[in-house]
Amino acid sequence: MITAGMHQRGATKSTLGSSIAVIIVIALLTAVSVGAQTPIPQLALWEANMRSYGQLACEYLGQPHSFDEYLTEVYYDAERAFQQVAEYTGDGAWLTCTQRAAAIYRDQYVMGAPCWGGGFGCVPGYWNFTHGLTMDYLRTGDAASRDAVMALSEHAAYAVDTTPLEETVSPWLSREVAYAIMSYINAEKVGAAPRARLPQLVDQALGHLDQWFVSRSFRCPSFCQPAEAAGQYYIQPFMLGLTAEALIMYADKTGDGRILPAIKTALDWLWDNAWVVADQSFWYENWVSDPSIPFPARRGAPDLNLVIAPAFAWVYQQTGDLTYRDRGDAVFAGGVLNAYLAGGKQFDQNYSWSFDYVKWRGAAAAPPPPPPLPLTADITTPVAGAKVSGTSAVVMAAGGGATPYTYTLDLDGATLTSGGDATYAWNTTTVSDTSHALTLTVRDAAGASATTTRSVNVANRPSGPWLYVAQPTNGATVSGTTSAVVWLKSLYDGTNVYTVRVNGQVVATQTTSSTGPISLPWDTTSTANGPQTVSVEARDAVGDIGTASITVTVAN
Repeated sequence: MITAGMHQRGATKSTLGSSIAVIIVIALLTAVSVGAQTPIPQLALWEANMRSYGQLACEYLGQPHSFDEYLTEVYYDAERAFQQVAEYTGDGAWLTCTQRAAAIYRDQYVMGAPCWGGGFGCVPGYWNFTHGLTMDYLRTGDAASRDAVMALSEHAAYAVDTTPLEETVSPWLSREVAYAIMSYINAEKVGAAPRARLPQLVDQALGHLDQWFVSRSFRCPSFCQPAEAAGQYYIQPFMLGLTAEALIMYADKTGDGRILPAIKTALDWLWDNAWVVADQSFWYENWVSDPSIPFPARRGAPDLNLVIAPAFAWVYQQTGDLTYRDRGDAVFAGGVLNAYLAGGKQFDQNYSWSFDYVKWRGAAAAPPPPPPLPLTADITTPVAGAKVSGTSAVVMAAGGGATPYTYTLDLDGATLTSGGDATYAWNTTTVSDTSHALTLTVRDAAGASATTTRSVNVANRPSGPWLYVAQPTNGATVSGTTSAVVWLKSLYDGTNVYTVRVNGQVVATQTTSSTGPISLPWDTTSTANGPQTVSVEARDAVGDIGTASITVTVAN
């Protein structure tokens, strides 16, 4: 009787436990469903900023600048940011921006110069950006993007297989480890074999989280910047964001059960210690001599909020815990409201990963699937208004539509080339030194077409002086009103501005399209008697300047 009673009690307890478990599961699913229907704060402003500041960043890449200026603008993976804008909006015009970014980062930087010992992609570890290239290859099949991903995953600093693992144990190189992890995973997506080094670097990234937030053993090295943080317990919240992004990629690939609790612990620490309520952001960096000491007050750094917010949304998606949704919303909104976006680098860092925040967090209503992207055509090299000479590479690009593409390049209405090759070696010496129109027409496999035109300036001058003063002759004596006759050996066809100076003072100017000789009247009575230096300057339509000078004696 006692045994039976005990058995019955056990059965009742088991049944009750199952009921509670079902109730808990239902409640959790309900919480996730309700949370997903809560609008994302400042989503509309995030979308508006995406379009307005994205357009500014794109236009900058289409204007003449130095290569260093271009490179700064594409930092934080501009190609990835523009690709996601195109997909989110369904507007294929943004693919022109991805092509401009690829022409700078992929073609000129990653693949522009070979490594010592062969190969390409020997960039610093913090320049190892493979997301945009991977997206481009998966969308278009462009082998150049695939090759760049492979090169970066094999040759970027700290991604090389022969790099000793002890070099990256310290969180000081957490960014480089994170980018290497992402490059390995992206290389697999474009066809590379799995890397044996990948799980080793993942172990190190998890170790970085431990050194920061669990054991708190990290101390900034002797060469730390800022110098006063050397030897101190040192934290930069956005570095957690980069590490979390890499670990989340690995979790999605493998289901590694260590990653979710590690990221939760890190985010909890950041919220409790680094969140600046007044500034709606985390501080940029902070340090103390001992982890048991509270950190000093610092201003927030909202420019980097959106590098961190997606980790909160991912934890929320994984767990349904509204704490991470609400904290993520605060981080997201603070970044949208307060981040500086007018620079290309800042636009890229805010829009490279934040699309995943919107995806994982869930908006009030899911946007409809984007329509097929329309066909686009672009000439990425040379840029508009560029000066070209000799044999100049014309790099053509297409996006959207249906691959493969056919590229037809015309010069002033006459066809130079037509076919599947997106690069053409143009011999500019066969045309005059003036402005010419390059017109690209792209046709896709479905018969659609897109056209763009780019004006460039051909300037093939012979070597040596191309401007000299024919009259008066050097050493001559002049008086009254004389004429400075300027002879042009070779000058760009177009409008030229001539200036005559005597001892630095302007005495005559003339604007003409003639190539010479040019006569510029000079009233010598306005100049003192005696030896005088006469200098002539010619500025052509593309900004090049030629100079020549003589010495004469004024005798009035």
